[in-house]
Amino acid sequence: MFGPGQSLLRAARWWLASALVIVAILALPFAAAADDRTNLPLKNWGGFSLYRDAVYDDLERLVTAGLADRTLLNTKPLSRVEAARIVARAIDRIRRDETGGLNTRRDLEPVLDRLMEEFKVELAGLGVRLPDSPTPPGVFSFTPVDRAQVYAGYANHLLSLVNEQGHSFKRGANGGLTFESRLQIGDFLTLYVQPELLANEDYTAVRLATGYVKLTFWNIELLFGRDSLAWGPGYHNGPLLSDNAAPLDQIRLGSAEPFLLPWIGQWVGPMKALIFLAQLEERRDHPHAKLAGMRLTVSPASFLELGASRAVMFDGCCPYLALSKYPSAIFVSSFGNDSNHPEQRTNNLFSVDGELRFRAAISGSTASSTGTTPAASAVRAPASATSWPRIFCRREARSAASEACTFSGSSGKTGWTPGSSMGGRLPSRSFTAISPAATGRAATSSRISSARTAAISSPASPLG
Repeated sequence: MFGPGQSLLRAARWWLASALVIVAILALPFAAAADDRTNLPLKNWGGFSLYRDAVYDDLERLVTAGLADRTLLNTKPLSRVEAARIVARAIDRIRRDETGGLNTRRDLEPVLDRLMEEFKVELAGLGVRLPDSPTPPGVFSFTPVDRAQVYAGYANHLLSLVNEQGHSFKRGANGGLTFESRLQIGDFLTLYVQPELLANEDYTAVRLATGYVKLTFWNIELLFGRDSLAWGPGYHNGPLLSDNAAPLDQIRLGSAEPFLLPWIGQWVGPMKALIFLAQLEERRDHPHAKLAGMRLTVSPASFLELGASRAVMFDGCCPYLALSKYPSAIFVSSFGNDSNHPEQRTNNLFSVDGELRFRAAISGSTASSTGTTPAASAVRAPASATSWPRIFCRREARSAASEACTFSGSSGKTGWTPGSSMGGRLPSRSFTAISPAATGRAATSSRISSARTAAISSPASPLG
């Protein structure tokens, strides 16, 4: 027997399917470029991060270093295009560095190299020109297999994995196979799936680990499907929601990217807001209970991010809560204090979080293993050109002992909302710079969460 909440979800599925068909038919001829709005997964796909996708660690390093101005990182997941705008602002900041203040940040070069490689298509779509930029995406973008993972292990007792989206190892041999696929049509329709094969000594199963459809109009996105949420700062995320639990089956509405309020936005800073409604699993005290949550974040300064969140669990068998009572259960914190109406039971949680980002200066003696300050033999045009070879130089111009290269012109959209530009067009420059080849890089971090992974290296771009 289905409760009113399940009837609501079934009706929402039919409504969303109809809306997708209508939008695809009407909007496709007029679609804009395919800015990839797939969410960056919280799942760890490689060995460069302990409990989440390594991109988040690299973004935190850039933002903590002050290269991306006021940025919101503590409402995850971020979309690919949102992360690409952060990288674009960092590139803009480095190219505008006429004083050479960033010349000693050699530790950030491999970080930015990895991010530019990860988002090279999205950066090209935003108009950021790099020496090896690919062709900007068109209206349609499809990646059949983006990443794949095979894993195996043995446990002598039941083992719950930390921040692994509800995964656990059963007693005995365990194994699995998973991959992710994504599709983007224009700037408005996103599809993502991550199927997974699980096997152990008790059973073998195929399931949809994560999968969703997302509609985006202007700066508003509507997501329907299964996805993880992580709210708040900290290596293991905030007090309400994290990727330690399995992804939620949800309907989510919120801002696609940070936005500025009219008139006062420049003083308040970029903001994000979202609300969701999810249905929980059947195997619990009250089967098919509902979980609703809302969050607001703001960054009034480049070193400060603030957030406020609320989550409420309600409904579930038995008895079920009337559908007309859902708004009161979600938005009224005092709802459910009547012992004569057991169907109105609720569990309310509220949290406030903040993050201070401290920056550590790095002297020239620690910037390079050779002990030579990169600016010492540089032609300052601009000074940072000697420390950021991939941004200012063409790779084919490098040599073993020195590099001489040229770069001319660039433009980029690096604003808070789609289509806007925070810094306008990047200035056109043409110059020649000579610098010693980097033989080593010192890795440091101003955040505890990033410092724990600073020693983990990428084969292409070693940190130490």
